[in-house]
Amino acid sequence: MKNQRYTVIISFMALLIVIVFFLKANDMQDAVVDTSATQNISVVNGVAEPEKYAFDLQVPKAGTYIISAKWKLERPGFITGLIVSDKQGKEVFAVTAESCEADSVSLQLEEAVYAVEFYYLSNSQVYEQFLLDREFENTEMYEDFESNGSWEWQYQIKLIKTVNMKGIAVFCGLIAGVLFTILFLALTKTDKNVKCKFDERQELVRGKGFQYGFFSMLICNLLFTCMELAEMPLFAEFEVLILISSIIGIGVCVVYCIWNEGYFALNENKKRLMILFAVISVMNFIVGGFWIFKDMVIRNGKLTYYSTNLFCGLLFIIIYLTMLLKRICKDGKDE
Repeated sequence: MKNQRYTVIISFMALLIVIVFFLKANDMQDAVVDTSATQNISVVNGVAEPEKYAFDLQVPKAGTYIISAKWKLERPGFITGLIVSDKQGKEVFAVTAESCEADSVSLQLEEAVYAVEFYYLSNSQVYEQFLLDREFENTEMYEDFESNGSWEWQYQIKLIKTVNMKGIAVFCGLIAGVLFTILFLALTKTDKNVKCKFDERQELVRGKGFQYGFFSMLICNLLFTCMELAEMPLFAEFEVLILISSIIGIGVCVVYCIWNEGYFALNENKKRLMILFAVISVMNFIVGGFWIFKDMVIRNGKLTYYSTNLFCGLLFIIIYLTMLLKRICKDGKDE
């Protein structure tokens, strides 16, 4: 039992280090450029003066950045359109609003000077043309244009250096998965062994469970692939869909094995296992809630890989409820 205790302590500490590293990496963002100004705009017969405001944005080093834009009008009257373009004139970020607080997606920017242009869209014609040129979709038409008046317009532009969170998330996820598996196996055993022990009947049940799980995952993968090839609208990024199909396969396998009494090993503490599954589910939902708070779960109408914790939490809830229901049915049958 002493070796088992050491395994638990070492694995738990290593898992905490990985989690802290991941959370620290998520905060590794630094505003390398922070520009703000105030502009007075006059509108005469629906025409703004000046028509736009422009300046250069120097990217000090090639890398991954987020462009953060914020502007405010003291009262309604016209729309502002923002365009950030590279030296070839290719637009890398564009947004339009009356008052705005918006961040771009992560952008790969070169070490160069980028053009920033604010257009004052003071009538419906120039506003509609701005939308058409950008091919903006699902944008409500603005109707509160003022033909004459003066406004004070305040803006702020930040260039934020970011890290490759996708790569870090995958790396931390793999390491955490290995550590948690070791910790999980050590905590749920009734003897010194980490390996699970099953009898012949359980092995047969598990073989059937793996078979059903494999074909469930295969069907989901084929379905999502056909939808992608047919260019059908998908509710999530493709890597998320692959993970969902894996979760479905795992869920089918585990539920079948639990219901046919082939899941719990002979040297496994069932009560301790159920408690751990409940804790895992709660932890996944906490992490998923953190990403929801960061507004990173949905991008461009699709679920991102930051939503995977929510699906993992749902899987463990289903497994836990299946265990609980099976136990209730077994106790009722015994009575």
